[in-house]
Amino acid sequence: MLLSQAEKSELVSFSSSGARRLADLYRRVSSDLIQARTYGGGGEFTRYLESLVGRGYALLYPAPRLGPWRAIGGFFRDRFPRTVRRESLAFLMVVAAFSFGLLLGGLATAVDPEASRLFVPAEHREIRPRDRVRLDEMAQRAGQSRWDIEGHASFSTYLFTHNIGVAIVCFAIGIAWGLPTLLLIAYHGVFIAALGVEYFRDGVGIFFLAWILPHGILELTSIFLAATSGLMLGRGVLWPRGQSRPERLRTEARSAMELLAGGAALLVFAGLIEGTLSQIHEPALPYSLKIAMAIVLGTSLHGYLWLLPLKRSDPSTSPARKLAGRGADFSRTADGRSLIIWTPEQVAFTYPLAGPVERVCAYSIDLCCIVGIATIGYWTFSRAGALGISLALIALFAVQWGYFVWFEWRWNGSTPGKQVLGIRVIQIGGVRCSFERVILRNFLRVIDVLPNFYLLGGLVMLIDRRGARLGDLAAGTVCVRVPRAPPPSSVAEIRSRYNSLRDDGAARERIRQVLTLEESESVIRLALRRELLESQPRMQLFAQYAAYLRRRLRLAAYEHLPDESLVLNTASVLLDEKVL
Repeated sequence: MLLSQAEKSELVSFSSSGARRLADLYRRVSSDLIQARTYGGGGEFTRYLESLVGRGYALLYPAPRLGPWRAIGGFFRDRFPRTVRRESLAFLMVVAAFSFGLLLGGLATAVDPEASRLFVPAEHREIRPRDRVRLDEMAQRAGQSRWDIEGHASFSTYLFTHNIGVAIVCFAIGIAWGLPTLLLIAYHGVFIAALGVEYFRDGVGIFFLAWILPHGILELTSIFLAATSGLMLGRGVLWPRGQSRPERLRTEARSAMELLAGGAALLVFAGLIEGTLSQIHEPALPYSLKIAMAIVLGTSLHGYLWLLPLKRSDPSTSPARKLAGRGADFSRTADGRSLIIWTPEQVAFTYPLAGPVERVCAYSIDLCCIVGIATIGYWTFSRAGALGISLALIALFAVQWGYFVWFEWRWNGSTPGKQVLGIRVIQIGGVRCSFERVILRNFLRVIDVLPNFYLLGGLVMLIDRRGARLGDLAAGTVCVRVPRAPPPSSVAEIRSRYNSLRDDGAARERIRQVLTLEESESVIRLALRRELLESQPRMQLFAQYAAYLRRRLRLAAYEHLPDESLVLNTASVLLDEKVL
C-alpha cells in the first residue's frame, strides 16, 4: 500500500504526484470514517478506517523542516545568541553560583591547606604542582610529550564525552526547581579555586592559568549555558504563569534545548583544545602567548553571544515555528487509557496508550541491543591501539546517548524494542516527533533513571494520566500502541471468493491499467458497503456499475456473470494488486 511505502521511507522522497495521491486518499478515508460512524459501518470497519486515518495524519501533518545547513546556519547566526540574551538573568545566576564556589573554595584552601583534600581529586594530589610543571617542561625541551598524537586524540575524546555528560546532567537536574544545578555549578567553582590555590601557593600560578584558560573559557561557558537551560526547566516547574505545569515545562524546554545544543558545539572545540593546545608548555609555547590566545578566544566568544547584531524578527515567532507545535491543539485525553486526536478535517481517532509493562519490555530489548552494539564496537576498536581506544570511547558515547535519538527520529518514533512490542512515541497532537523533542525526551533519561532502575520515571508514569515520564512531559510526547487494525472481514471475504477474472491474465491486466484511482476506489467502496444497502438500491447500483465495467474494460466474455459478482470480482482483483 502507498501508506506503508510512505512509512518505510521519508515522505519527502515521494514524487509530487505520489504525495498528492497520498493526501487525496487520506481525505477520502477521513470522509469514509465520518460516514461509517454516521450510518453505522460496523465496529470492525470503523476501527480499520481509524487506523488508516491515524497513520496518514502522522505522515501528512509533521512539523515543517528546513534544510539542515540552512537550519544550522540560522541557529548559530541568530537563534542561539538571541536565546542566550533573553535568558541573561538565569545566566547571571549561574555565574553568581560559580563565583560563590570560587570564593568559598579559594578561601577555604588558602586558610587551611589540608582543605584541598576535600575538593581536589586524588589524581591531582599524587604529585606536587611544581614537580608536575618541571616534568612537563623537561619533556618539552627534550622534544617529547606526555602523550603521542594518538594519546592526545584519546585524551581529547575522553574530555569531550565527559564534558558533554556533565552538561547534560546540569541541564537535566534543573527540573528539580533548579537547585541541584546551582549546587553542582558551585561545586565546580570550589574545585577550580582549590586547584588554583594549590598551584599559586607552589609558585607556578602562571602555568596554571596558561594550562586552564585556553580550553576553560569555552568549557565553562558551555557548562554555564547547560546550567542556564536547567534553570529554565526549574522555572517552568515553579512558575507556570497561568499554564498547566506540563505545558509550561514544554515551552521552557524548547528554548532550553537551543542553549544546550549551542553549548554542546562549544564543548567539541573545548575538548580539542584541552587535549592538544592546553598540553603544550614552555619552551615550545610561551605561557604568555597561551594566555593571550585564551583572552582573544574568550573575548570573541562572548562578543558573539552578547554583542553580535541580530535580525529584528524573532525566528521563534515565525509561521513555521508556530506550525511546528500546532498538533497539540487537536489533542484531548479520554480516561487514562487512550488519546483522542482531532484532525484539521474535524475527524477524531484514538490512540491506545502504551502501558508500563509494554514500555519496560521494549526498553529491556533496547538495552540488550545497546550492550551488544557497545561490546562489539569496543572490542573492534580497542584492538587498534591508542587511536582505537579513542574511537572506542566515541563509539560508546554515541551508542549511550544516540541509540534512542537516532532510532526514534529515523524510525518514526520507534526503536527495535518498540517495534517488537508494537508501540511508538508521538507528539501529543498525534504527529511525528520533531528532532528537538526526540533529543529532549531522551536527554532527560538521566533524571528518570534516578535513583536506580527508573524509579523516579516509573512513579511519574503511574501518576500521570497519559503514562508519561519526565522526559515525555518536558518534550510533549506520549507513548502509544501503533494503530494497525487488520482489514475488515468483508475485505477477506471478497479476496477469498472464487474469481474467474483473477485467472484471466488479459482481463486482470486491463483492470489494473485502465481503471483510474477514483474508479478503483469507487468499485471497492461499493463492494465493501453492499451489506449496508437496501435490496432494491443495491441491485440498481450494482447493475449500473457492472454495465460501466463491461463497457470500460471490454468484458463481453463475462456477460454471463451476475452484476454483483462482476463488481465483487473486479474489487477482488484491485485489492490483490494493492491499488489502494
